[in-house]
Amino acid sequence: INGKLSELNAAMGHCVLEDIELIIGERKKIVTHYKNTLSFQGFQTQTIRNGTETNAAYFPIWFENNEQMMRTLSQLHEAEIFPRRYFYPSLNTLPYVPHTSCSVSERISQNILCLPLYVGLELSTVEQICNIINQNA
Repeated sequence: INGKLSELNAAMGHCVLEDIELIIGERKKIVTHYKNTLSFQGFQTQTIRNGTETNAAYFPIWFENNEQMMRTLSQLHEAEIFPRRYFYPSLNTLPYVPHTSCSVSERISQNILCLPLYVGLELSTVEQICNIINQNA
C-alpha cells in the first residue's frame, strides 16, 4: 500500500497539468448534476466541510445495505455502466495484512460505489445512472 507515482504516471500527470483547471471544472459540473438529480433515499454521499474545496476525483455513494448496492450495481452493469468499488475490500481484510477489526471500514466497503466521473461523460448518461440508482432506493 504505497502512494508513490511511477515515472509513467508522473509523465501522464505532467501532460495534463496545463488543462487541470478545465478537467476539474468539467468534473465538478458532473458532480453537481449527480447531487441535483440523485434522490439520496436509501444512500448518501460524503459531506464536504464548509470552506473546503474538492477536486472532484470521485463521487462515492454508500447504500444502507449490501443487497441494495448489489442490486443497483447489477442494474447499472445491465445498462453497460460500470461504477467502481474503489474502497473494496477493506484494507484490513487483505490476506497479507495482520487482521485488525475495523468495523466502520468493513461495513462501508461492502456498501459503496464510486459513480462514473470523467471529462466527456454525457449528462444524459449521468441522468440514466441517477434514474437507475433512484429506482433502487
